[in-house]
Parts: sequence; C-alpha cells; structure tokens
Amino acid sequence: MNSEAMASGEGTAEDGAAQDAEGHDAEEAAATPASEASAPAPATTPAPSARPSAPSPAAFASRPKPAAAAPAAAPVPAAPSTSVAEASKWGRVEGDGHVYLTIDGSEHPVGQYPGVSGDEALIYFARKYDDVVAQIVLLEQRVSSKAPSTDMQKTVAHLHEQLAERNIVGDLRAAEARLDKLAGQITEPGESRKG
Repeated sequence: MNSEAMASGEGTAEDGAAQDAEGHDAEEAAATPASEASAPAPATTPAPSARPSAPSPAAFASRPKPAAAAPAAAPVPAAPSTSVAEASKWGRVEGDGHVYLTIDGSEHPVGQYPGVSGDEALIYFARKYDDVVAQIVLLEQRVSSKAPSTDMQKTVAHLHEQLAERNIVGDLRAAEARLDKLAGQITEPGESRKG
C-alpha cells in the first residue's frame, strides 16, 4: 500500500490484511532466537499428483475383514443336551450318589458321583451320553457329505464299545441303532471301486 493511500484513509481490505500479515510475520521473526532464524526454511512439499498414494499397512489393519465366500454348508444341528427329566427316563440316583442305568427293564450300575445332588450326579453321566451322541452326529455328517471313509468303521466300533461299557445315562438302544445304520452306509475305499 502506498503512503498516499494510507494518508487519505483509502485502501482495500486486502491491502489491510496484507499489511497485518506482514506485520505479524515481522513480530514472529523478532521473537524467534537467532539460531532458528538463520535455519533454512523447510522444503516445500510437491503438489499432489493425479495418482493417489497407496494406503499404509495401518489403514488395512484397522479395516474389518470381509467374510470369505464359503460354499453353503449343511446346517449343523445343535449339540445334544439331555435334561434332568430326560435323563430320569434312563437312570436313577441313590442317596449316596450311585447312578444306575435302566435298559431293557433291568438296572446296570453306571458309577458314583458323591458330594453332589442327585440331579447333578445324573446329569454328569447324561453328559457323557451327550458326548457319544455328538460323535455319532459328526459321523453321520461325514457319511452324508461323502467324506473319505478312512477310519470311519474304527470310529463306529469305538463308539459301540463306549455304549457297551454302560457307564453313561441315556437312550443307549437308539444310539446303537444309529451306529448300526451308519456301519451299513460306510463303504471302505476298496469296496467302492469293486463291481
């Protein structure tokens, strides 16, 4: 701004803002120590190019992972869970914690779980039955999906042995029938090629 314009009070707002900025910069330069003032000015960053830069790995880490597109699987049945009422159909508990399995009209001693209520003792042995049934369900799924039959017959035999020990409380006859059906459905690798 020239001195005539200032003397007459004329001038634009831009001229006043420029003068204020120049005055402010001069004040900052006077307030800074001499060592900072003599330091070279930082290099200006180049203007952004038309092509955006690649995101940092941290940007990828914070993003939620998209769900992998998996083939539709058969719905998995819920894990079996025997209630006290259901377990009571297949077994009973004496006052000292001895548990008995009722099968084909006769009782077989299963085991003892002392120091707990009768319901807790019965449910303990019913959970063992639930574990066997869960293994049967898994085996049924493998057979229905035509998974390789390696060791499936061994699994059937092992589950039959567990049921024969009579140390669980549940519908053993139904579980044995399911295993017998599975044994008939399982084909050994060598058998499927014959014919």
